[in-house]
Amino acid sequence: MTREDVLARRERRGEILAQIERLQTQIQDIDRWLEAVALIAPDDFLADVLPPNPSSKENADRASVWRQAVEDALGVAERGMLPRDLAAYIRDHGSVEAREKINRNPNGLYNMLARMLDEGLAAKVGDKFYSPALLSKLTESGEINEDAYSDSATGTKAIFIKAFEHHGMMSPKSLMEILRSDPEVGPKLKANPQYGYSTLARLVRQGLLIKEGSIYKLPLKENEPSSVGSLDGSDAELEEEESGLPAFLR
Repeated sequence: MTREDVLARRERRGEILAQIERLQTQIQDIDRWLEAVALIAPDDFLADVLPPNPSSKENADRASVWRQAVEDALGVAERGMLPRDLAAYIRDHGSVEAREKINRNPNGLYNMLARMLDEGLAAKVGDKFYSPALLSKLTESGEINEDAYSDSATGTKAIFIKAFEHHGMMSPKSLMEILRSDPEVGPKLKANPQYGYSTLARLVRQGLLIKEGSIYKLPLKENEPSSVGSLDGSDAELEEEESGLPAFLR
């Protein structure tokens, strides 16, 4: 046995899990279609077409365990939860049945999340999942963007700081143009342009950036001479850009 054998077997396992997940999704889609047909078709039409399914109760019980586990996790959350956060909560606080399921078939969590999204029992913003009540609360308070795209687990904060270290002081427009090509930040900016401005505001609040007029820069280090002027175009360009910024960044 070689290292390559182990890697190949591990890769094959991942492929099989992906196939299982796709097949489970297809089965769920077919089950939903059949359930819809059962509601609208005459009984005599269904008599020989949809005989009682002995496993239907077992499937329902299995789904109810997943549903309850996810509802419990989202119900106590004060912020959005990544799938790994949900899995960790279920492992630590879930029922015996739920803990067994998350350890035996973690993909079942993704299947249930997809179903709950379809049914309106869960919501998703960015990479995080919410109960509908929590999403409404965070949306009303204006906290949803900052929470949904939190950089606590992604290193986004470091990417922003490195951009300033490399390019110096910048206007938001210049920064966003640079970061659009970043493989981690770029997709987030495309999905939600407000994300970049929220991150800038958070970095200023944390003292990691300084805002002077229409530009942002890193705090001066001790004995470092201050610079004058803008490195990102004329004052007129900055004023024009500033007028289009969200109010909390002006």
